Amino acid sequence: MVRAARWLGLSYYDTRMTVETGSDVIEYLSVRTHKNTAPAELIATYSPTTQVYHATSDTLDLEPHRTVYGEIHHLPWPLQRADVELRKNTMTRALGLDLPQTKPICDFARYPEVVAWPILPIERMQ
Repeated sequence: MVRAARWLGLSYYDTRMTVETGSDVIEYLSVRTHKNTAPAELIATYSPTTQVYHATSDTLDLEPHRTVYGEIHHLPWPLQRADVELRKNTMTRALGLDLPQTKPICDFARYPEVVAWPILPIERMQ
């Protein structure tokens, strides 16, 4: 997936990642392993704090020269508000961005079953 995303011009990187799940607790460890790139690491614990709700429609800012299209079908994501404990997050350092020292806003969702079609450049869809 990383190779395909990079071929499409997306900034994806090789990463060693582990995810451990408990009943409602998820623990992430992510370490960038991509050669010739800045180091980046994420260590976090994540768990829902509310009952399930469904998001309303929203918009995305588009960059037409880099936008791709892939049709995906699934039921609405069953979202829940969540708490996250970020023990380490250096993911934005390579971009020169310092993250605020505030509690992050976080949602939790169990993975829904998805049907997906090939990704195409948006220009080919017109």
